[in-house]
Amino acid sequence: MSNPFNSPKFKQIHEQVSTPNSIIGVAFAFGSCFLAVSSNTRYQIINGLERVVEASPLAKKVPPVAMAFTVGVRFANNIYGGMQFVDWARWSGVQ
Repeated sequence: MSNPFNSPKFKQIHEQVSTPNSIIGVAFAFGSCFLAVSSNTRYQIINGLERVVEASPLAKKVPPVAMAFTVGVRFANNIYGGMQFVDWARWSGVQ
């Protein structure tokens, strides 16, 4: 049985995948930009919405309303953030 890691096809694929330092710089710049622009902005918006809802008279009378709103908004934010991360990764060439 031959070793598949010594095959010319594997070596060709490995050379294409293993780019030394260029991917590290791109990944760092991408991650920093994504966190600074997208994640932070979305977090600030979610935090502001939660404060408004928690201060409302309805949420003070029925606390589960505020909790349900928080769970729903954070869940939607998580889904949207994941989709946005994949889009940005494809755009920047990291993925």
